[in-house]
Formats: sequence, C-alpha cells, structure tokens
Amino acid sequence: MSDDRFMSVKHRVKVNKHKERISIGYFVFPAEDTIIQSTKYNPFSYADFRAQVQHDLKTLGLKTGLQKFKFS
Repeated sequence: MSDDRFMSVKHRVKVNKHKERISIGYFVFPAEDTIIQSTKYNPFSYADFRAQVQHDLKTLGLKTGLQKFKFS
C-alpha cells in the first residue's frame, strides 16, 4: 500500500491482427488473515479487502475496494 502515492491504471491492450498474443496472469496474494495497515486507512484483513473488491465489481462494475477502509 502506498498511501495514495501510486495509483493503478486501467490496463488496455491494442490488438495486432497479424500476430498471436498470449497473456498470462501472475499474481501473488497474502494469506486471508493478513492484516494490512497504513497511515491513511483503518487496518483490514486481506479477506475483507477481497470481499469488498468482489462486492464493488458486482454492484458497480469497477474496483473501489480501498475507499471503505479509508479514515473519515
């Protein structure tokens, strides 16, 4: 977590009609009970964050998971 210093970007791909393209997703996730802490967010578990992201994707169509945990 970068305390909002680094924001992720939407990923886009430009298709090449003449060449095959293969994408491989490779991700490393912490254990479900890992507590994530930051100076701008209340502590939360990775499981809580993942559940919030899934909820956001289903209801909003995009990821806004961290906003729920931000100090108000």
